Amino acid sequence: MDEPPRQAGDGARAGHEDDGEGSTKRPRAGNEEAMLPPPKRQAPMSNNSGAGEAPALGVIPTAPLFQNSVDDETAAIAQLVSTHCMTGHVEIEARLGQLCQKVNKQRVKNPWSKSSFIVEDAGTYFEARVGEQSFFKVNQDMNHLVESGRKQGRNVKYSKAKTFDVFTDGQARHSFAPQKNGSFAHVESVSKKKLQTLDIFNPKKAWDVRFRVAVEEVVAPPPVQTDCAAFDAFLKTVAKVRRKERRSYQLDCFRIDLTTVEDCAVPKTGLESLGQVGALDAVVMLEVEVELDVEVLRKEKARAAAGHKESQDRFTALCRLFMDNVRGLADAASNVRNPTLAPLVTLGRRQGS
Repeated sequence: MDEPPRQAGDGARAGHEDDGEGSTKRPRAGNEEAMLPPPKRQAPMSNNSGAGEAPALGVIPTAPLFQNSVDDETAAIAQLVSTHCMTGHVEIEARLGQLCQKVNKQRVKNPWSKSSFIVEDAGTYFEARVGEQSFFKVNQDMNHLVESGRKQGRNVKYSKAKTFDVFTDGQARHSFAPQKNGSFAHVESVSKKKLQTLDIFNPKKAWDVRFRVAVEEVVAPPPVQTDCAAFDAFLKTVAKVRRKERRSYQLDCFRIDLTTVEDCAVPKTGLESLGQVGALDAVVMLEVEVELDVEVLRKEKARAAAGHKESQDRFTALCRLFMDNVRGLADAASNVRNPTLAPLVTLGRRQGS
């Protein structure tokens, strides 16, 4: 076992005279062994040091004085998560994009240089998409994380899915996945209700962040297999159709989704016609989001409510990691030559890596 190095004077404090390295003097006799010189009085700290003298700094701490302190943004997100994480089928996510003004469709201008909260109002909207270069930069970084994770024994799960999302007039979403035989399988039918949003404006970065909490409610699926005439009648209630291709990266309780989205024409008859519908505007929207596993948070909050302090600490740590991951994505997406929104990716111009 290693021991801390001895300092000059350690021998004298132990009852030995210390003449420096190699001293062989014996202990003092009698009461002299226990006699220590009086401590020297330390001069008061002053900022007016003499010429050539270093200012007195006192003891420099090697760790933060307040280990549990968090910044204002993380504290706000922790409060947001804590308020809603015990609610039903809740979904907590953060999306990259830009906070824009409705009057000119341009990004909000802010005189402050630091990131700040923006309260949702009638004069602004959040454009929840990123530019092409930013999207593929994040895609490359996440693929690199998968490869490096394998070498380090840290499992980053990768998955890929294609769906057609059919939205009815009531904003219910019915998702269908294309099959190898050309048919479509029903995946889910849900309706989302927004509970709360919180926007963070990042003036020094290309992308802002919207944190959103929503509740998903399962709704009745459309009559896919039962009656063709009934399904055609269902199609008349469809407001829009979106073709999505999503790449997901799962690490612990965080999932990062990179999604390409196309608005498509609404089919007139038959479920199989989803495969033949064309895009409406020949562009692809690019979305980057982080979703938090709510079940992990629920367990920690329940234990914290039962008096387990370590669970409260873990709950705060998870919220801090959530915020750090979002900031890291915003940094990566901003670190490109041209991070602007326009132009969007044209269909067939480029495929995801």
